[in-house]
Amino acid sequence: MAITSFDSKQSDSEVESIVNSILQNGFNSGAITPTSDVSHDLGTSTKRFDHIYGSSLHGTAHYADIIFQEKQCAVCGEEFQVGDKIQLIVTKVVDEGSEEDGTYMVPIHEECS
Repeated sequence: MAITSFDSKQSDSEVESIVNSILQNGFNSGAITPTSDVSHDLGTSTKRFDHIYGSSLHGTAHYADIIFQEKQCAVCGEEFQVGDKIQLIVTKVVDEGSEEDGTYMVPIHEECS
């Protein structure tokens, strides 16, 4: 199944049906492309995708916050507080070709480095 574009005249339920079909059945060619720039969202603030994998991410970030799952310093164990200065420590590097490919980091207090 190849999907080349969404028409802005399609209802949200039609778009959702197409996306659900792709998620269930996959597709082997083509791209998902809106017919006009900045015309559709992928997910919502309450209905998010779990993991998104790709080789590149291009676009404009409207929110520049970095969010970590960790709420405590990996060195001292103290909880982070608003205004804390942190550093990132690399905990694992996985070579290309693996699903886990990438550099993994955890935040620590600047004074714990």
